Formats: sequence, structure tokens, C-alpha cells
Amino acid sequence: MKIHIGDELKLKPKTFYNTDNDSNSGRNPKAVLKGKVVYIHPKKRFFDAEFDLAGGKVKESFAFSELEAAK
Repeated sequence: MKIHIGDELKLKPKTFYNTDNDSNSGRNPKAVLKGKVVYIHPKKRFFDAEFDLAGGKVKESFAFSELEAAK
């Protein structure tokens, strides 16, 4: 899968979850959240995605292999 900075992807963060009451994800740590790609490693080893949550913006890094496994 080819991604670019600014792309919005549906991802499963491992280090946090959304606690926004307006969200369908509730406190489900395995919920899929929409994040925006803000950084891509030059050798495509990983990318960073930013999530806009009730408490502010949070970033997490993902391996490209995680995208392939999600297909």
C-alpha cells in the first residue's frame, strides 16, 4: 500500500484509545481510529500518524507491515 503525508487512515493504536463520549469506540483499546499520516521514514521502515482525540492530538508510530496485515 502506498501512503503519503496527509493521508487519513483507519488504524488500531496500541498505546492509547479514545475515551471521547461522542465516539463509537468508547473505551475499547482495540477500536479502529482515523489518523492522519504526519511522517514517513525515508526508507519506509515506519510512519507516524496523528489522532485528534478529546484531550488533544496524540501520535503513534506504525510499521508498514501493520498496514499489509490489516487488509
